[in-house]
Amino acid sequence: MGVHGDTGCSLFLENEFGVWEIFLPNNADGSPAIPHGSRVKIRMDTPSGIKDSIPAWIKFSVQPPGEIPYNGIYYDPPDEEKYIFKHRQPKRPESLRIYESHVGMSSPEPKINTYANFRDDVLPRVKRLGYNAVQIMAIQEHSYYASFGYHVTNFFAPSSRFGTPEDLKSLIDRAHELGLLVLMDIVHRQDTSSSNFRLK
Repeated sequence: MGVHGDTGCSLFLENEFGVWEIFLPNNADGSPAIPHGSRVKIRMDTPSGIKDSIPAWIKFSVQPPGEIPYNGIYYDPPDEEKYIFKHRQPKRPESLRIYESHVGMSSPEPKINTYANFRDDVLPRVKRLGYNAVQIMAIQEHSYYASFGYHVTNFFAPSSRFGTPEDLKSLIDRAHELGLLVLMDIVHRQDTSSSNFRLK
């Protein structure tokens, strides 16, 4: 395996654990070898032919309007765009009162809600109702929205339907400011069978 356009110089190597990896040093000017926001995928030459896939550890993937496949996005924003947490996680109370929610389905309007709207509109209401924790359901990227988020396509990427990873960090920080613990419903056992995301 190699980097597109540079397969003769930057090959992936298999480590002692069977994981294929590559190290790409920064450019001479100090900028990243892969710019933030670049679309990325891996292409493998296997015994059954060429296979394309979104990298398993991608932190952000999006489905452009009108397109079927998702794109893996290299997500490493510059320091000035990174969200900096301002509030510590509250201490765990003796008795948890958990508000279970789905960010996308939390809008009173017939639309998919966002991390920002959830932060500004839902979290204050959760606090007023007397809860001390919020459980965010189906947070990982998933290709089929009607699955309620349980056909996971990218285990390390929060759903792009609701915003960016920085938007999610802002939501979590606001919850902490309000004294709310944040629990995330992370699905490890259900993934999509779509050939765009898995090798068969």
